[in-house]
Amino acid sequence: WGLAGAAVLVAVLPVGRLVPWYTSTPQACTGPTIRLLCANVGWFNDDHASFLDMVRALDPDIVIVQEATEDWSEALHALARWPHVLSHPQRGPFGMELRSRLPLVEARVHVEGRAVPPVLTATVMVDGRALDITAVHPMRPGLRHGNRMRNDQLDGIASIVQTQARDGIVIGDLNTTMWTDGYQAFEQAVHGRNLRRGRGIMPSWQRGFPWVLGIPIDHALIRGDVCCTTFALHSIPGSDHAAMVTDIGLGNITN
Repeated sequence: WGLAGAAVLVAVLPVGRLVPWYTSTPQACTGPTIRLLCANVGWFNDDHASFLDMVRALDPDIVIVQEATEDWSEALHALARWPHVLSHPQRGPFGMELRSRLPLVEARVHVEGRAVPPVLTATVMVDGRALDITAVHPMRPGLRHGNRMRNDQLDGIASIVQTQARDGIVIGDLNTTMWTDGYQAFEQAVHGRNLRRGRGIMPSWQRGFPWVLGIPIDHALIRGDVCCTTFALHSIPGSDHAAMVTDIGLGNITN
């Protein structure tokens, strides 16, 4: 009976950490929204055509492509309906490109050395009000340095976000789940609300069977007077990540 009780306790404790992500009530919008698509396409992935087809089918207002190499950046030129571009392609996993139907205000690539990975920031107008967009992709934990360098980079990203206006979204592959100390400190530092709340765990990175080996490491955090109508994941051909698609707006929050 002692061993059985210990086994039950070991099973219940993780469940207790999962339940709040399903039981919270997500806020919704009643006013105008814009659609964002954020996708870690995989720098090794050469199936550009399938991704372009997916973008056209989902028809977002803003497209954020992570792990964008020069080849990916060249392929993205085909997205002529998204003419406003902030681009920082690189070899390997840390290039990014943001394409938008809406004009970009104060668009900037932050490149500040190893302490902070490349970060894209831009502002768009939604119903006459400014919305800050911050696209991020810190490094993944490693065998030599563990979580330390990733957490240091999250701190550096938070310092960028803290200089922005109150209303915005921080979105990207954070290379961490919601339960790590580094993530929780980051969420508090940027005053963010994870769009998974009330919608479930939603694993976004997987090897093999998603509900067995999948984990949620791609995140969208809204801050300030920002509301959300939908948050969903879509598979990316050739990538081990799922794309995040969300419809967000400013003000007019229900619930």
